[in-house]
Amino acid sequence: MRHRMVWTACIAACAALAITREPAALADPPSEQPPSGRLVAELKHGDRVNSVAFSPDGKWILTGCGDGAAHLFERETAKEVRTYKGHSSMVSSAAFSADGAWVLTASWDYSARLFDRETAAEARKYEGHSEKAYAAAISADGKWILTGSQDKTARVFDRETGKEVRKFETPSGSIEVVAFSPDGKWVLAGWEGRTLRLFDRETGQEVQKYEGLSNPPRSVAFSSDGKWILVASLERAARLFDRESGNEIQKYEADPASVGLWSVAISSDDRWVITGGDDGTARLFDRESGKEVRRYEGHKAGIHGVTISPDGKWVLTGSRDKTARLFALAGE
Repeated sequence: MRHRMVWTACIAACAALAITREPAALADPPSEQPPSGRLVAELKHGDRVNSVAFSPDGKWILTGCGDGAAHLFERETAKEVRTYKGHSSMVSSAAFSADGAWVLTASWDYSARLFDRETAAEARKYEGHSEKAYAAAISADGKWILTGSQDKTARVFDRETGKEVRKFETPSGSIEVVAFSPDGKWVLAGWEGRTLRLFDRETGQEVQKYEGLSNPPRSVAFSSDGKWILVASLERAARLFDRESGNEIQKYEADPASVGLWSVAISSDDRWVITGGDDGTARLFDRESGKEVRRYEGHKAGIHGVTISPDGKWVLTGSRDKTARLFALAGE
């Protein structure tokens, strides 16, 4: 659940705010203005926060930062416990492997890197791009690394050897978003040409495209079963597509209409859609109905990363205002 970002050499300082209680169950919201979610912790950084992620067990928070590093925080205490260094430019995305053992980063230094989560040691470097690497993902089985770049290519690497095994090219435009389907069979890539394309990972064949976007895609996510694809593209509405048919099946519209959406995510139970806007507000929607049910406010700049914890209790946002914020999904 991520967008392009930049690094400078500095280390984040976090706010050591303790989480004191579990959030309540989400109640039916009022029919007019959606209620605001409760802020639990603010994690301060030395530069813009480009991406955010929860570990699979929900214990850890990972941020990709403009200072050229990824930062690991303990969710319960909001304390920073580890920093992943090695890139020479901004970290544009950061993600956990499905088993939580690895941290994957992409950077404007043209590379992606894999780190041991526990020791912060660099385990592998993935090279081949000739321009900025904007996005990276790791398959659920941990075997494959996917990257997208300003050089108009997406590439698949063998995670263990670092060898490039597949390249997807476009005649024009950067590839700023990439994702694996949950089963690892499909590769999703977003072109600057306002189109998402789906490929067979093994054969490299294009099997579907998703059109109708008014701007280039900035963030994508699969549903847990891989049937739906969610995209944000700096327009007012996030869009949900049927993966197989390519048809748009739902919109999630921000209010006011002037808001552009940078980031999206889907909850692990597929019940909720969360969006991050350039107005510094995250919005929670009912996935099926498209109705907005809650807002998470307080950032002073656009939200470039947003996600929901695996247990569905927490919302995490990352912003250009140099902070990440942890909210209770259900509010008070």
